[in-house]
Amino acid sequence: MLPANRHRAFLLALIPAVVLRALAMAGYQPALWFWADSFSYLRAAADPVPGTFRPLGYSLLLAALAPGHSLALVTVVQHVLGVGLAVAVYVLLCRRGLPGWGATVVTMPLLYDEFLILLEHMIMADALFTVLVTAGVMALSRRAVTPLSAGVGGALLGLGAITRTVGVAVLVLAVVFALLRRTGWRPLAGLVLAGRCRWWRTPPGCTARAARSG
Repeated sequence: MLPANRHRAFLLALIPAVVLRALAMAGYQPALWFWADSFSYLRAAADPVPGTFRPLGYSLLLAALAPGHSLALVTVVQHVLGVGLAVAVYVLLCRRGLPGWGATVVTMPLLYDEFLILLEHMIMADALFTVLVTAGVMALSRRAVTPLSAGVGGALLGLGAITRTVGVAVLVLAVVFALLRRTGWRPLAGLVLAGRCRWWRTPPGCTARAARSG
């Protein structure tokens, strides 16, 4: 296959995936709700102070988008993040040597899984959490982990941990992974220090109580 045509399969898969998300936007306006959880995130966005039940990360995103005065804007951003994640995974796989069609096959679930599209269209933390954790793992999966890439990966995983409490376990596993890879003390230090954003302004006892809710 000519280099110019290498990504044709992915583009052919990407376009219908974008159309599916546009149909979701048109058919279910402005967003889907998970009842009490969705309202809790919105209340926390209006008063973004670390609470005792849910982590604050997703509410911070809602607060950042609040000037738009539209829940449709939230779902647009989440759909864009979902498609962007698929593109990023595709690029990573191509750089690792997979042919375009092979990388396309691997990314198909990210593009077409109905549950992922549903999460992208809901006022829930799951879509943001998925993007943050996957991006963090991708940053740490480079052949040569540098202090910069480790710091970026740690920051993304730390943000994932303040979005969903289960992300703390992923952050711990990332540190173990760095130790096993023997990346050196500088990348490891970058990972740990960046991951400390997980504790940013978290009051004592908040993590334990939030862990019960996930």
